[in-house]
Amino acid sequence: MNTDLTPLHRSCGTALAKGVSILAAAVLPAWAGATVVTTLPTGSSAAWNEVIFSGTSMINNGSSVTLTTANTRGVWFGNHSAASDPDPAWSLGNSAQGNWLSLDASFSSGARDWVAYLIDGSHVAQIEFLDTNCSSSSACYSAPRYQGVTLMYRDPAQAQAQYINFAIADMTQTHTYEFLLKNGLVSYRIDGQTVFSGSAWTASTTAMLVGDSSGSTPTGTGSMTISAIRMDTAPEQNVLVSSVPEPEGWALALAGVGVCAWHRRRRAVAQGRGATPRP
Repeated sequence: MNTDLTPLHRSCGTALAKGVSILAAAVLPAWAGATVVTTLPTGSSAAWNEVIFSGTSMINNGSSVTLTTANTRGVWFGNHSAASDPDPAWSLGNSAQGNWLSLDASFSSGARDWVAYLIDGSHVAQIEFLDTNCSSSSACYSAPRYQGVTLMYRDPAQAQAQYINFAIADMTQTHTYEFLLKNGLVSYRIDGQTVFSGSAWTASTTAMLVGDSSGSTPTGTGSMTISAIRMDTAPEQNVLVSSVPEPEGWALALAGVGVCAWHRRRRAVAQGRGATPRP
């Protein structure tokens, strides 16, 4: 699958922050950890906490599940004590054990402000999809969105969470999004290509969530469709590494990811947009 991981509205050459590493090519190892959940949510699955606000939906057709949100509403699944339904029987790994999440996901045309995050009790990994960086008013529904993903990390020289963006030309197509959080480090991978590895931002709770985490505040539009999910609470790897690209594609990968990725400082603390706090 061809993913164009290049920035929008920014020139290449942005210097990487201290503690950030964009990884070069390496052979992708086999996953050998204890995979806990590979079943898709259904709206009534015992494998997940599932929250479906009035006016939203979570529809499983047997091969994929589509989450559709509504204004000032939320729809999500995960392992999160804020949910009112019974907690799943499995638990997230701690920082030393690690956690790895992989999603095959696509989004409806015009969708914005979806998220996947995981907190292990001390650190957080978070991917925001089609983010508007808006959380305070109804103007969010007309705010410009970032055509791609926004990844959270920690720069030891900064007192706030930091974010790095990667453009993806067509998010209505299915892409594989992954993160590995372990020992205070976070790695992010898109369609088999590691785009970031470095220090993870700190957080003190334990939770995992995928969807539109809005409660009563304006964020999240459209639909998110997930065709595969893999949750591993004991991965052997400490970081994610890329699959080996074709020789002619490697120079493009270096140019498109290692150089053109750009950073932006956003809200002082990434906070929840409604009843379910984000990290």
